[in-house]
Amino acid sequence: QKGIRGLVVTGDRDAFQLINEQVHVFITKKGISDMVEFDRSKLMETYEITPEQVTDMKGLMGDASDNIPGVPGVGEKTALELIKQFGTLERVLENSGEI
Repeated sequence: QKGIRGLVVTGDRDAFQLINEQVHVFITKKGISDMVEFDRSKLMETYEITPEQVTDMKGLMGDASDNIPGVPGVGEKTALELIKQFGTLERVLENSGEI
């Protein structure tokens, strides 16, 4: 509300869901000497999804570190394609017959 800009520095791409106009995420690549800043446009440019779609992508592909089983046989590439095609995890499930 006060317009304070937040910067999250992490190696965990789960933080992408926190991105908004005031919050950017710096993903560490090699320690803290090599980082990439992600805002909404960088996330869209890199993964072609919005911050709101990150949890849907993780739900499809799973994440062992967060104990999310995911869909068997669905990795990051397939999860991203499904989210790009259908928009949400719910819509992917609704259209599972055509996948």
